[in-house]
Amino acid sequence: DERLRRLADKHGPVSLLELCIHEVARLLAEWPELNGFYAQRAAWRHRSVAVGFAVNLGRGLRVPVVKGAAGLALQDVARSVRDLSLRYLRDELTIDDVSGGTFTITDLSAEGVVHFAPVLNERQSAILGLTAERAGARTRDLILTFDHRLSDGMQAARFLAALRARLEGPEV
Repeated sequence: DERLRRLADKHGPVSLLELCIHEVARLLAEWPELNGFYAQRAAWRHRSVAVGFAVNLGRGLRVPVVKGAAGLALQDVARSVRDLSLRYLRDELTIDDVSGGTFTITDLSAEGVVHFAPVLNERQSAILGLTAERAGARTRDLILTFDHRLSDGMQAARFLAALRARLEGPEV
């Protein structure tokens, strides 16, 4: 939350979800096993990074996708998330808007959820869950569900540690 305040002072408001999409997209180059999938008894890696974000605001669950996310500046990620969210609310999402995701983030913090188990999407090897702050705590949990055929717990733990460091650290 401190980093969000610093970013807002410098660039204007940025949500935790937008910041997570930006940082996850940048980190996936170092953890390509989390940007792939397992099919036909083989591991496959996606050539690009396209981060989906789960949204359900009364129009049913959809996962709009920020395509080419690894190459976007934070402000461009934020603009894309806001545009896709608005199109969701207007019921204007296209098949292209919800196709091609290589990694998904689901944020249940607004619902006050402090723990849950995100479910992997087809043709993805990982999904990140964002929780609300626990009562009396100033941090929130990052929950990673991943396909053990492509990654192991140590790699997943290191990915989460790197993500937390980026979320809480100075702007890079």
